Amino acid sequence: MPDLLDLQEFDEEALKKESEEVLEMRFLTGENAVFARTKGGFLSLKTGEKEYERVGVYLTFPLTNPEEYISIREADEKAKEIGLIQNLKDLKKEEQEIAFPILSFGGKELKQSSPFFLVLENKGKGKAKISVKCSLKVCLPCDRCLAPVEVPLVLNFEREVYAPDAEMSEEEREEQQFMKVFGTG
Repeated sequence: MPDLLDLQEFDEEALKKESEEVLEMRFLTGENAVFARTKGGFLSLKTGEKEYERVGVYLTFPLTNPEEYISIREADEKAKEIGLIQNLKDLKKEEQEIAFPILSFGGKELKQSSPFFLVLENKGKGKAKISVKCSLKVCLPCDRCLAPVEVPLVLNFEREVYAPDAEMSEEEREEQQFMKVFGTG
């Protein structure tokens, strides 16, 4: 029977170093991180000596505080965390407005949020269905008088997603590309 675990190829030091990097908490602030938008509209990051052409933004819980504890991750299938923004106010004002307009709701206050429901359903080899339900109330200026108005926003959608190597129709492939461009994947 062949040896399934070749201990000669096992590099304990490399594994230990990688584990330490994953477990290290890195906070991103206006002092050590520069966020910008690329020509294609994606979010990029320069921190220290490292530049990321494209990064993913993940809100952490609670979702009722969208300007706190924002995870910034590499924009690939592993989504390795680069760092954490404790509060958007820790970044320079222009970076807050350019880089995170969706999270800050244009600087408007998130008044209320319902529980966030996420359902992932296996639809066969290389195919899954994602269902999301959530409702929010955001305080926005009135179009006529600019007085603050509470505006309800409802997220209620389903999407089928596919593994990169899955067989799919041209229409499904286009939808997948759309989600890749406007999502974090």
